[in-house]
Amino acid sequence: MPSESFLKETRTALLQYTHSSTLYSSPKRSDASYQFPIVNEDTGVKQSDNFWYRRAQKSDILFLNRAPDPAPAKSYGDDLSVSGNWSFASLACNNSEYFSNVSCGESLAYDLAMAALDVTLGRFLPSVLETFQQLAADATLKDTRRIWQGSWYIQTSCSRIGNPRNIPLLEGFWFNKGAVETVMDPWSFYYNAQGRAVFQHHVSSSGFSNV
Repeated sequence: MPSESFLKETRTALLQYTHSSTLYSSPKRSDASYQFPIVNEDTGVKQSDNFWYRRAQKSDILFLNRAPDPAPAKSYGDDLSVSGNWSFASLACNNSEYFSNVSCGESLAYDLAMAALDVTLGRFLPSVLETFQQLAADATLKDTRRIWQGSWYIQTSCSRIGNPRNIPLLEGFWFNKGAVETVMDPWSFYYNAQGRAVFQHHVSSSGFSNV
């Protein structure tokens, strides 16, 4: 690894990447969450967290990103030729503690959008903000610039590749007016709908820059 003096002399930087599904931020490398992949109890999807905290403490600039939660594994059903099991969206919409359920069931797109907001406010934000608070309280990071890198939207041309013909396609509400293609599969719709505007508001008030 190049020395700090070498980096200064050559006016270069060292970029290091660590994959962490949840941004779990224990300062202990021996923490059990870093030792084995874990199946998320809410989604049934395997997640992997690698130890990244020490690298963060030694960084001048820290970029963080966490992707939206995937749809639960059961949404794919037992047969990929069917149109998907979306009962989780209906359940989340009807039982949300954040929104009225008066319009639940009117369309799959509505239920998925409400489920996406529910998981953003109920699980995603609390987890990420807990990481932010830990970083803010660490004296070794007081001079480290912290930047939140938002996730890219899944593009329609990518989301439709390889889908069975009977998968329902939903109109994405986040596209710019005049976009050529605006429909996508429900799994990509759920991913894209997860609270970008809400999250950016919280990030900007948590000591992070947005890019």
